[in-house]
Amino acid sequence: MAVGNYSEPGVIKDNTGDNIAHLNPYYAEFTTMYWAWKNAKDYDAIGFYHYRRYLHVVHHEEYFQWDGKIDKGSHYQIDYTKNPDFLQNVVSDEYKSRIIDMLSATEVITGFPMRFDVTVPQQWIQHHPIDPLKVFFEELINYYPHRETLITSFFQQFGQIQWPVFIMKRDVFLAFAQELFTILHRVFQRIGTPYDAYNNRYLCFLVERYLPLWFIMQRINPSHVPTATFFSHMHNLQTGDPLPPGTTFGRQSGTTHVVPGYRAESFR
Repeated sequence: MAVGNYSEPGVIKDNTGDNIAHLNPYYAEFTTMYWAWKNAKDYDAIGFYHYRRYLHVVHHEEYFQWDGKIDKGSHYQIDYTKNPDFLQNVVSDEYKSRIIDMLSATEVITGFPMRFDVTVPQQWIQHHPIDPLKVFFEELINYYPHRETLITSFFQQFGQIQWPVFIMKRDVFLAFAQELFTILHRVFQRIGTPYDAYNNRYLCFLVERYLPLWFIMQRINPSHVPTATFFSHMHNLQTGDPLPPGTTFGRQSGTTHVVPGYRAESFR
């Protein structure tokens, strides 16, 4: 699906049907998820990939210069300039067959979450203004009052983010989208767009925290597969230093320095 100013013959645009395409500068790729929720009808399962992030459900060693033991890493970087044919793997019959097999045993296929040794608020404020997260927390409690203890516990524990690349069965996706967009709209109405272009996309970053929490609340145990991320050059996620192709990142990767004096309890 084409979003924003991008268009291509034969590709559906997110400004057709029931849509929120005008909010793309703030909702980013989630205007396509909204479109699918409101307009897609005939499907048994639906999936969403980021423009540079894909689920790696079929492993081909030619894309990685390492020993191929897929269980040793959960996040991969692929140099697109050296592997431009990788996307053909994503639409191959082998790939589709693997997804069908997996969905016979699970409701959701998604990537491994990235975990941190600081809390959700501590990790958040290293990158974003705190107010959207505070309002998000309040709206979560408003929407799920019977889950207040669980939500509070989630915010006080070590943080995790889940990139919103997934494949869900239809009924699961419809439930997820209904709850997701209700909460996002409420947060957006309260916060508005007071930041720069990057942080005005705070809704997208909130979804990365909401997805693992939603799985917990719904008692859904997804099937996790590695996530492949395209870069035109390889870099260390923390330092920015160049890395060789095939580098893998374990589930504990990410920014982990503690912000002194900030506690998740301040949300209450």
